[in-house]
Amino acid sequence: MKKGLHSYIVTRLGRAASEDDVIYSVCQETGLDWEQAQALVEQVKNEHLDEIDARQLPIKSALSSVFYLLGIALVVGPVIYLWIMLDVTRTFLGFISNPSTADAGMAFKLLGSRCALLGWFELPSIFFTMLVGVGIIGANIRYMSGIRETLFSRWNVID
Repeated sequence: MKKGLHSYIVTRLGRAASEDDVIYSVCQETGLDWEQAQALVEQVKNEHLDEIDARQLPIKSALSSVFYLLGIALVVGPVIYLWIMLDVTRTFLGFISNPSTADAGMAFKLLGSRCALLGWFELPSIFFTMLVGVGIIGANIRYMSGIRETLFSRWNVID
């Protein structure tokens, strides 16, 4: 029973079940009181930490990838929006195609006036969205490096 109970605890924790739920079910199955079941779950968790992490790896990587793509969308989306709203392509193509009639100061003045049209409310929210996207990307890069280390340490590539 002890071996089966250990595998049950590892399986439940590997599926990211709440420790309280696991402790409760151990109490129900074995008749142990809460403190004894909690000590048993903690002991099994400490003994099989690598296995539990390995079982949680697919869901952690999937969630991390989704948030990484969300961060990219939060950075790229406002850049594309600003590019279209400010009509940057036509402004610079006009500047490059006929540089004798237009100067750089005029191009920047035109872009500045278009920025003024976006208003004081829209530009800060666009930049805030981009900063949130950069923050999400940064956090996920740090988190994904931990996942990568877990994955490669499992294959004994990284010591």
